[in-house]
Amino acid sequence: MILKGEKRILIPIFSEKDMLYLIKNIEKIDTEGKEFILLRLIDEQMTKNVCQRLRRDPEEYLSSIIDSAWNNLYYFQEELTKKEIHSKVSLKTGNALNELIDFGKKTKIKVILFSRLLDSGFEGIFKEKLLKNLLISWEETIIII
Repeated sequence: MILKGEKRILIPIFSEKDMLYLIKNIEKIDTEGKEFILLRLIDEQMTKNVCQRLRRDPEEYLSSIIDSAWNNLYYFQEELTKKEIHSKVSLKTGNALNELIDFGKKTKIKVILFSRLLDSGFEGIFKEKLLKNLLISWEETIIII
């Protein structure tokens, strides 16, 4: 798949599975001369809901998720570098949809690359709902691989 004219592409990341899937499938896209911005999204409300079910401290749980997310982002960035693909990383917490749209607008992104991989359970439902809302709210291009 060729993305003519677009130099910067935003990749929202929701889980380690997303990252591994994208590492395997990124070559379906013309990556030459492109910069991929890897944005790990952590939805605070979903995290609070998980904490209630697991009876865990929300702050401690969120902190461990953030630490793990940064480690995964840096690993993914290294894997892309091995494939000679330029990337930057970022992490946002809050309302995932709002954070994604705000980040995209602030950084003047024209293309979002979204993983078609759907997790099972609560994460899968969340990701599917977010994608549906993104398709309605985002005014630029969305590519699903």
